[in-house]
Amino acid sequence: MKKITILLTTLFSLGLMVSVYAQQPNIQPSLNKSLAGAYVGFGAGAGMLGIDNTKAPFVGIRIYGGYLWQQSPNLLYGIEGGYNEVSILDVQGILKYHYDNGFNVFAKTGVARVNLDNTIAGAEEKTFCPEATIGLGYDFNSHFSTNISYSHYFQGSDSYSTDAVLLNVEYHFA
Repeated sequence: MKKITILLTTLFSLGLMVSVYAQQPNIQPSLNKSLAGAYVGFGAGAGMLGIDNTKAPFVGIRIYGGYLWQQSPNLLYGIEGGYNEVSILDVQGILKYHYDNGFNVFAKTGVARVNLDNTIAGAEEKTFCPEATIGLGYDFNSHFSTNISYSHYFQGSDSYSTDAVLLNVEYHFA
């Protein structure tokens, strides 16, 4: 009798757990959720700094913020500004495409103001240069996301270029 009571209690508990689990809202990102609005982010990574044909590796951080507008259920566009440890201030336009499974791809392009004390070549470098970024991200929910990005600051008439790979974490004020 005791074994039958334990078996029935276990089956009832299991049925109750399945019922409760089935009623929980889906926590996966949805294609129709809106990620439009303001966001802030922090990134850390490594790259290669090139000045006057001299290359030096660096490890750095980037702090940024921006605003996204929703063009369609899965396409967003916006503007972003940031500062990184190599003394680069930048402003970029961003285009981001979201997939139904929470992943996204993005591209950014803009201009950067380089203002660094050039310890590599022994001179001070102040210039504007175009930049481009591509990346792949994942939205954990409507507030938190992460991405990995590759950025290139193009060498212009001044002899400056930088390549960087960053792992970023973002908070969306949704």
